[in-house]
Amino acid sequence: KSREKKLSFPRQIIMFLLRDNFASRLETGSVTALTYGYFILQVPETLIGTAIATALLPTLSSLVTKHKNEFQQLFTNSIRAITALSLFTTAVAAITLPGLLNLAFDFSPSQTHLLVWTSRAFLAGLLVHILLEVLVRAYYARQQPLAPLYATAIRTVIFTLLGITLYRPTGVVGIAAIDSFSVAVEAIILLVLLR
Repeated sequence: KSREKKLSFPRQIIMFLLRDNFASRLETGSVTALTYGYFILQVPETLIGTAIATALLPTLSSLVTKHKNEFQQLFTNSIRAITALSLFTTAVAAITLPGLLNLAFDFSPSQTHLLVWTSRAFLAGLLVHILLEVLVRAYYARQQPLAPLYATAIRTVIFTLLGITLYRPTGVVGIAAIDSFSVAVEAIILLVLLR
């Protein structure tokens, strides 16, 4: 668990700095929309992804060496369950978001509109964020922490290159969408390597 924290902490700092740096060069309210949008994403990611992945880690670790078929079956069933939960949560959140944000915050209509679309762009990546939680734990269970580290490095490079190129024409919603896309690339790399 401490190794997991050591590897994920620098990635989180770098991604926060990059996102905020891009957003700070855009219209007023962009950094706020990006920050709140990311925190809105974090609620279902933590409730579904982190909770399930943390609960799975001890079982995956015990199955990885002697019961590879059971490891694969548990991993596959977990992926199916979180996919269903993620898609349902994304749909519900995307629909109810405007009303919830109007109740929770006292933003102007334009600020609320910006936050809604930024949050939706982040929520488009909810499934891959949650998949990433389980995939990384599967690598830790196999005592292979370097694969997630390399995949994170690739994700950071992709985010940086796309962000530098596209943050001005796409705005803060584009930054959130680029984040979702780069996380999807990371999750796909880990899934392909794991299989």
